[in-house]
Amino acid sequence: MPGDLRNEVSEDLILLAEQLGKEDFYTLTAEFNSQLTHLNSCVRDAAIALSNQQKLRLKEGVEDFQRLNEWDELTQEERGNAISRLDSLVIDTTNDLAGIKKLLARDYDINSNLEELKRSIKRQGQERIRQRLEEDRLKIDEKGPSKLSKSISVPVKMTSKAGLDLLIRQLAEIKSQTGLYTEIEVTFFITSSEGN
Repeated sequence: MPGDLRNEVSEDLILLAEQLGKEDFYTLTAEFNSQLTHLNSCVRDAAIALSNQQKLRLKEGVEDFQRLNEWDELTQEERGNAISRLDSLVIDTTNDLAGIKKLLARDYDINSNLEELKRSIKRQGQERIRQRLEEDRLKIDEKGPSKLSKSISVPVKMTSKAGLDLLIRQLAEIKSQTGLYTEIEVTFFITSSEGN
Protein backbone atom coordinates (compact mmCIF):
# COMPACT_ATOMS: atom_id res chain seq x y z
CA MET A 1 0.00 0.00 0.00
CA PRO A 2 2.71 2.58 0.81
CA GLY A 3 4.37 1.78 -2.53
CA ASP A 4 1.10 2.44 -4.34
CA LEU A 5 0.71 5.74 -2.51
CA ARG A 6 4.29 6.71 -3.35
CA ASN A 7 3.73 5.92 -7.03
CA GLU A 8 0.44 7.81 -7.09
CA VAL A 9 1.90 11.03 -5.67
CA SER A 10 5.40 10.86 -7.17
CA GLU A 11 4.62 13.25 -10.03
CA ASP A 12 2.99 15.70 -7.60
CA LEU A 13 6.08 15.62 -5.37
CA ILE A 14 8.42 16.18 -8.33
CA LEU A 15 6.29 19.14 -9.48
CA LEU A 16 6.23 20.51 -5.94
CA ALA A 17 10.03 20.27 -5.68
CA GLU A 18 10.40 22.10 -9.01
CA GLN A 19 8.00 24.84 -7.92
CA LEU A 20 9.79 25.28 -4.60
CA GLY A 21 13.08 25.62 -6.52
CA LYS A 22 11.84 28.69 -8.37
CA GLU A 23 12.73 32.13 -7.14
CA ASP A 24 9.12 33.25 -7.22
CA PHE A 25 7.74 30.17 -5.42
CA TYR A 26 5.90 32.43 -2.99
CA THR A 27 3.51 33.46 -5.80
CA LEU A 28 2.28 29.88 -6.27
CA THR A 29 0.06 29.73 -3.17
CA ALA A 30 -3.02 28.56 -5.09
CA GLU A 31 -1.07 25.74 -6.77
CA PHE A 32 0.43 24.66 -3.43
CA ASN A 33 -3.01 24.60 -1.79
CA SER A 34 -4.39 22.53 -4.67
CA GLN A 35 -1.50 20.08 -4.46
CA LEU A 36 -1.85 19.83 -0.69
CA THR A 37 -5.55 19.03 -1.05
CA HIS A 38 -4.76 16.35 -3.63
CA LEU A 39 -1.96 14.84 -1.49
CA ASN A 40 -4.22 14.78 1.59
CA SER A 41 -6.91 13.06 -0.47
CA CYS A 42 -4.46 10.41 -1.71
CA VAL A 43 -3.18 9.77 1.82
CA ARG A 44 -6.75 9.53 3.18
CA ASP A 45 -7.73 7.06 0.45
CA ALA A 46 -4.60 4.97 1.09
CA ALA A 47 -5.27 4.87 4.85
CA ILE A 48 -8.88 3.79 4.30
CA ALA A 49 -7.83 1.14 1.77
CA LEU A 50 -5.15 -0.25 4.11
CA SER A 51 -7.60 -0.39 7.02
CA ASN A 52 -10.18 -2.19 4.87
CA GLN A 53 -7.51 -4.57 3.60
CA GLN A 54 -6.56 -5.51 7.16
CA LYS A 55 -10.20 -6.06 8.17
CA LEU A 56 -10.68 -8.30 5.15
CA ARG A 57 -7.53 -10.27 5.98
CA LEU A 58 -8.81 -10.86 9.53
CA LYS A 59 -12.21 -11.97 8.21
CA GLU A 60 -10.50 -14.36 5.78
CA GLY A 61 -8.36 -15.60 8.68
CA VAL A 62 -11.48 -16.61 10.62
CA GLU A 63 -12.85 -18.35 7.52
CA ASP A 64 -9.51 -20.14 7.12
CA PHE A 65 -9.70 -21.33 10.74
CA GLN A 66 -13.21 -22.65 10.18
CA ARG A 67 -12.01 -24.77 7.25
CA LEU A 68 -9.48 -26.56 9.47
CA ASN A 69 -10.51 -30.07 10.51
CA GLU A 70 -9.26 -29.26 14.00
CA TRP A 71 -11.64 -26.27 14.35
CA ASP A 72 -14.52 -28.62 15.15
CA GLU A 73 -12.52 -30.04 18.05
CA LEU A 74 -12.48 -26.69 19.87
CA THR A 75 -15.18 -25.73 22.33
CA GLN A 76 -17.51 -22.87 21.50
CA GLU A 77 -15.67 -20.74 24.06
CA GLU A 78 -12.27 -21.50 22.50
CA ARG A 79 -13.59 -20.62 19.06
CA GLY A 80 -15.04 -17.38 20.39
CA ASN A 81 -11.75 -16.51 22.09
CA ALA A 82 -9.83 -17.04 18.84
CA ILE A 83 -12.23 -14.83 16.92
CA SER A 84 -12.19 -12.18 19.67
CA ARG A 85 -8.41 -12.16 19.60
CA LEU A 86 -8.49 -11.40 15.89
CA ASP A 87 -11.22 -8.79 16.33
CA SER A 88 -9.07 -7.01 18.91
CA LEU A 89 -6.42 -6.43 16.23
CA VAL A 90 -8.67 -4.03 14.32
CA ILE A 91 -7.61 -0.46 15.06
CA ASP A 92 -9.23 2.84 14.24
CA THR A 93 -6.73 5.41 13.11
CA THR A 94 -6.69 8.83 11.59
CA ASN A 95 -6.69 8.91 7.81
CA ASP A 96 -3.30 10.56 7.52
CA LEU A 97 0.36 9.54 7.41
CA ALA A 98 0.40 8.88 11.16
CA GLY A 99 -2.59 6.55 10.72
CA ILE A 100 -0.86 4.74 7.87
CA LYS A 101 2.21 4.23 10.08
CA LYS A 102 0.04 2.72 12.83
CA LEU A 103 -1.69 0.44 10.32
CA LEU A 104 1.66 -0.71 8.91
CA ALA A 105 2.90 -1.49 12.43
CA ARG A 106 -0.33 -3.45 13.03
CA ASP A 107 0.32 -5.55 9.90
CA TYR A 108 3.05 -7.46 11.73
CA ASP A 109 0.73 -8.14 14.68
CA ILE A 110 -2.00 -9.38 12.35
CA ASN A 111 0.30 -11.74 10.45
CA SER A 112 1.94 -13.16 13.56
CA ASN A 113 -1.39 -13.63 15.38
CA LEU A 114 -2.98 -15.36 12.38
CA GLU A 115 -0.09 -17.81 12.15
CA GLU A 116 0.13 -18.35 15.92
CA LEU A 117 -3.62 -18.96 16.26
CA LYS A 118 -3.64 -21.34 13.31
CA ARG A 119 -0.81 -23.38 14.84
CA SER A 120 -2.56 -23.36 18.22
CA ILE A 121 -5.88 -24.50 16.75
CA LYS A 122 -4.17 -27.32 14.86
CA ARG A 123 -2.19 -28.38 17.91
CA GLN A 124 -5.21 -28.36 20.25
CA GLY A 125 -7.45 -30.10 17.75
CA GLN A 126 -4.89 -32.79 16.92
CA GLU A 127 -4.30 -33.42 20.61
CA ARG A 128 -8.03 -33.86 21.22
CA ILE A 129 -8.34 -36.17 18.21
CA ARG A 130 -5.37 -38.18 19.48
CA GLN A 131 -6.92 -38.44 22.95
CA ARG A 132 -10.27 -39.52 21.56
CA LEU A 133 -8.62 -42.10 19.30
CA GLU A 134 -6.61 -43.38 22.24
CA GLU A 135 -9.79 -43.76 24.29
CA ASP A 136 -11.44 -45.56 21.38
CA ARG A 137 -8.39 -47.80 21.00
CA LEU A 138 -8.57 -48.76 24.69
CA LYS A 139 -12.25 -49.63 24.32
CA ILE A 140 -11.50 -51.70 21.23
CA ASP A 141 -8.62 -53.48 22.97
CA GLU A 142 -11.04 -54.51 25.72
CA LYS A 143 -13.66 -55.76 23.26
CA GLY A 144 -11.32 -56.97 20.52
CA PRO A 145 -11.09 -55.74 16.93
CA SER A 146 -14.34 -54.63 15.45
CA LYS A 147 -15.92 -52.94 12.50
CA LEU A 148 -16.22 -49.20 12.01
CA SER A 149 -19.68 -48.39 10.68
CA LYS A 150 -20.53 -44.83 9.77
CA SER A 151 -23.26 -43.15 7.75
CA ILE A 152 -22.99 -39.87 5.91
CA SER A 153 -25.74 -37.88 4.24
CA VAL A 154 -24.63 -36.50 0.90
CA PRO A 155 -26.81 -34.17 -1.14
CA VAL A 156 -27.37 -34.96 -4.80
CA LYS A 157 -26.15 -31.45 -5.55
CA MET A 158 -23.72 -29.32 -3.51
CA THR A 159 -24.38 -25.60 -3.79
CA SER A 160 -22.17 -24.11 -1.08
CA LYS A 161 -18.60 -24.19 0.03
CA ALA A 162 -19.76 -24.76 3.62
CA GLY A 163 -21.56 -27.95 2.57
CA LEU A 164 -18.47 -29.23 0.81
CA ASP A 165 -16.28 -28.35 3.81
CA LEU A 166 -18.64 -30.26 6.11
CA LEU A 167 -18.49 -33.37 3.91
CA ILE A 168 -14.69 -33.22 3.78
CA ARG A 169 -14.50 -32.88 7.58
CA GLN A 170 -16.80 -35.87 8.05
CA LEU A 171 -14.68 -38.00 5.71
CA ALA A 172 -11.45 -36.86 7.40
CA GLU A 173 -12.90 -37.83 10.78
CA ILE A 174 -13.74 -41.30 9.49
CA LYS A 175 -10.31 -41.65 7.92
CA SER A 176 -8.64 -40.75 11.22
CA GLN A 177 -10.54 -43.58 12.94
CA THR A 178 -9.81 -46.32 10.38
CA GLY A 179 -6.55 -47.37 12.05
CA LEU A 180 -8.48 -48.57 15.08
CA TYR A 181 -10.59 -51.11 13.24
CA THR A 182 -9.99 -54.20 11.17
CA GLU A 183 -13.01 -53.49 8.96
CA ILE A 184 -14.78 -50.35 7.87
CA GLU A 185 -18.16 -49.75 6.35
CA VAL A 186 -19.22 -46.28 5.26
CA THR A 187 -22.75 -45.82 3.99
CA PHE A 188 -23.68 -42.78 1.95
CA PHE A 189 -27.28 -41.62 2.06
CA ILE A 190 -28.16 -39.44 -0.89
CA THR A 191 -30.47 -36.56 0.03
CA SER A 192 -32.29 -34.17 -2.27
CA SER A 193 -30.43 -31.03 -1.18
CA GLU A 194 -27.98 -29.64 1.35
CA GLY A 195 -29.25 -29.53 4.90
CA ASN A 196 -31.76 -32.41 4.49
